[in-house]
Amino acid sequence: MNSEANRKPMSYGSLTTVIEFMDPNLRFLLSSRVPAIRSIEKNVPLRIDKLVFDDHRIEVNDTTYECEIHQMDCSTSKVPYQVSGINELNGRRTCDVDAFGVPDHITKAGGMLPGNDGVYEKNLFGDYDRQTLLTNEKRFEKLEQRLEVQKKRRDQLLSFRPRSTRNFDSRKSQKTIDRAQERYFRFETNRTQDQDRIFTVNELKLLKNKENQDLAIEYANKRIDLMEKELLPFKNKNDDTRPKFEIRVIKYKGYSSTILERVQYTGDLHKAVISLREFMFSKRRHAVAVKDLYIPQSCSIPMPRDLKMRITSLALEKTVPTELVEPIIDTSLPLKELYIRINHHAEQNLDHEFIGSSKLLKLNLVPDHMIPSISNLVNQTVEIGLALPFLTDEQFVCLIRNWMVTGKPVGTSFTFRTGLIDEMAISLFDAVCDEIEEATANNGVLFIPIKNEAVLKISWNEENDVINIRMVVESLD
Repeated sequence: MNSEANRKPMSYGSLTTVIEFMDPNLRFLLSSRVPAIRSIEKNVPLRIDKLVFDDHRIEVNDTTYECEIHQMDCSTSKVPYQVSGINELNGRRTCDVDAFGVPDHITKAGGMLPGNDGVYEKNLFGDYDRQTLLTNEKRFEKLEQRLEVQKKRRDQLLSFRPRSTRNFDSRKSQKTIDRAQERYFRFETNRTQDQDRIFTVNELKLLKNKENQDLAIEYANKRIDLMEKELLPFKNKNDDTRPKFEIRVIKYKGYSSTILERVQYTGDLHKAVISLREFMFSKRRHAVAVKDLYIPQSCSIPMPRDLKMRITSLALEKTVPTELVEPIIDTSLPLKELYIRINHHAEQNLDHEFIGSSKLLKLNLVPDHMIPSISNLVNQTVEIGLALPFLTDEQFVCLIRNWMVTGKPVGTSFTFRTGLIDEMAISLFDAVCDEIEEATANNGVLFIPIKNEAVLKISWNEENDVINIRMVVESLD
């Protein structure tokens, strides 16, 4: 019988079943390659174990999608390279570049290069200048001098002859290997301390074998390459050279990477990020089920339109306003766990339904002025980390009095992971007994009657060198 005659098109129901149990990343790939099934894929429930929304990347389970700006028309000695993201030398984030390749953080600073103007700030190479340099010309000149020093250091490394030409092997004793590695560590330390001079003879002698030398040369080559790339945009501007840039959407999985799309860069990387988020998550018929959602982004990039998620665990970094995620959360299913790292400079609003309904709320780095917000939390279980700044005697007593007046429901449990030591915790409890007449102590535990025929039980314990203070509301029965 002809096998071709037995082939039948897959029914709609069968196709949706296959898609529903398909790996999310395979679904995204299929949807991008076969537009005809894109609407069908959007109608099928999507489940993700781990989802991360970072500034320029999206992580779905074990796969990462990143939008990157690459400079294309480079010299013959340099292949196209990424110019966006976190800079490896100075740690600064670049979202966009101008026509010459100058990073946006410099453009926003009025074109001024970072450096020593009386404030301890890293320069473009990630070093600290000892001299106060107030003009761009002097700062750029200093950077060029640093680059020349690095090239001379590389020449020193290339011409140096270590005492041993052999690399580490199993025949050498562990003591010998440890000693050689310790010497190389000392060389590393000396190398980073003063970037304005070449190596001394004694510093070079710390490279005891060829392996040490090869590592040092490899680092020198890499650093010189990065330094030249940092200076190039300013040389482009001086020469009125306008390089070509493109945006690449790259998929990373394990040690492999694949370019999914390449488009011309028109000055706004965030548009590409928004477009990628929209493609993956917008216009879905069902709320996306996510076990763990983590949002560490610091850029102001909105969530996809009309997106709804049923989330088990959510973590927000201090750069993320709660208003950003409030619209995407399906509150019909309360979060099992919510973690928020509090921003000292622009505190997040905690007055949202998804926060109040979370079964476990974890707050970290809580500043003094947030005590009223903490007092008003309606969650039954709350854990607050690194709360030492507000656990003073007066503030702790204020928090307790609030609970006494408002009458927290039975079962309410707040745990404070503090930086206190034993003596400080004991002193804190003594202060509570002195200030609150109703408080009684028994074996280091405080009992304070509150409204609703309940009692507030306060105890402390030490766990992994951390003092935990726990406030629990229990029934009088």
